[in-house]
Amino acid sequence: MKKFSKEEVAEEKETTIVIEAPEADEDKVKVVTLYGPVEEEKCEELVVSLVALESLIKEDEDCPVKMIISSEGGHAYEMIAVYDAMRALKNKTVLETIGLGKVMSAAVLLLAAGTKGERKIGKHCRVMIHDVKAGQAGTVENMENELKEVKALQKMYIDCLAEETNLSPRQIKNWFKKGVNIYLSAEEAVKYGIADIIV
Repeated sequence: MKKFSKEEVAEEKETTIVIEAPEADEDKVKVVTLYGPVEEEKCEELVVSLVALESLIKEDEDCPVKMIISSEGGHAYEMIAVYDAMRALKNKTVLETIGLGKVMSAAVLLLAAGTKGERKIGKHCRVMIHDVKAGQAGTVENMENELKEVKALQKMYIDCLAEETNLSPRQIKNWFKKGVNIYLSAEEAVKYGIADIIV
């Protein structure tokens, strides 16, 4: 390995070119992502980003937000947190959701929660819907109490999904009664109003 003298090092430093990143263009579309499971750590960052954007964007300001989703789903409570942050942001600006790869379980509501007409899905994306899952142990009283909470979460999920799509609560409940994962193609996702445009 070649050794450099102090003079050569100084000369090398003088010829080093520093490239600075250009300043962000405030007029550009803002992008947020949910890539991976709907879980606390990921959703904390996403919720903070959505809330920050909602507070920075002025009413009727032309500052659309893109939200890219590729997720196998996850926790119901985190889904609700992201969903409510998305709803608040939609009151201020267009929120374009883009489903790529996989949009499953809790992530389905988040794809559907974009601004209607601006919800996109990849041609080969797979969508999967199932009922709320839970597992509890302990006393009979505790399990009964937890079952009430799971039922409340499931009702909330069904009502929100029905509100954002062309699916009726009865149709969603009938799917859930089958006790299996319901898989949909991109075309079927558009048919049921989970997305609007295939890309």
